Amino acid sequence: MTQLSRTWRSFVNWLMARNIVGPKELIPAAVIAALVVAWLVIRRHRGWTRTVAICAGVGAVVGVIAWFLGEKVLNLTLGPMPMLGRIWVVAFFIGLGLVVANFRRSTWRRKVAAVLAAVVLLGATVLAVNKAYQINTTLDALLGRVPANPITLPSQPTSSPSHHEDFDGAHWVAPADMPAKGQAGNQYLPGKVSGFHPRSASIYLPPAALVANAPKLPVVVFMMGQPGTPDAPLFKDQLDGIAAAHNGLSPIVVFVDQLGNPNVDTLCPDTQKFGNVETYINTDVVNWVRENLNVSTDRQDWTVGGYSQGGAVRGEFRGKASGPVGKCDECLGGGVSRI
Repeated sequence: MTQLSRTWRSFVNWLMARNIVGPKELIPAAVIAALVVAWLVIRRHRGWTRTVAICAGVGAVVGVIAWFLGEKVLNLTLGPMPMLGRIWVVAFFIGLGLVVANFRRSTWRRKVAAVLAAVVLLGATVLAVNKAYQINTTLDALLGRVPANPITLPSQPTSSPSHHEDFDGAHWVAPADMPAKGQAGNQYLPGKVSGFHPRSASIYLPPAALVANAPKLPVVVFMMGQPGTPDAPLFKDQLDGIAAAHNGLSPIVVFVDQLGNPNVDTLCPDTQKFGNVETYINTDVVNWVRENLNVSTDRQDWTVGGYSQGGAVRGEFRGKASGPVGKCDECLGGGVSRI
């Protein structure tokens, strides 16, 4: 690999890992979008005000129709869109109306610039709608790409009477060298039994899991929505808060991929078309976690949860008392409802 290609790859990885929901990114994007709109509106020729008003009005009507068809008829949003997202969709089509207006009685240079302005407005709209959902914090996550952020798995503790299967947190004494915060990163969990081809999982290890002779901790297996990406860092601050309130103790949370392709709803059961998703979650994931992490083997210490489509998958497992997971929970509103 040449130095140029390495530099380019490093730049792309840096760009894809950038936060896209914070003010440092969104405020400049909003300012640029506002300047673009101002450029589209400010012109001097006869009848321009009337042209702008007509094109913007038509754009607004088209935007409302596009929102209604996408959300209410075709269900492209896979559920209700946040109000802020709806407003930005309509605003984008108003902007497209202004772009069309700039094709009237203009030079070819202005026409080309108007097309570029449409691209800028589209980018700003994508960022704004994504912010409204509060799910994808990076370009990696937005594009369904699991970033290269491998987690370092702790070694299994040696056998000790104080680290038995049914660990009692009330008697836990945190060692002096326990880190203040947990660790989050990615790990590929192969579908050895199911044959399913997932993307990498994302794992959160609380501080208590990172010490020597760590206790056997409970497990939460969590699935994001569709489209969506396993993303432990998205919840890391909340999970660290839970651990801090319990002397470093918290469940180990494994964000698994039940989709394979973020643009495909694999449903919940094993199917010939989408693969053996149920076997992957209930067998492959469970086996890997038991073999590679220091966790409780009591099924009542295991919880499966999900957001949106992941919540639907979790619902399929609720009534299966013979499965390896003893509890079910879901998240429908954008945060973990119970850990």
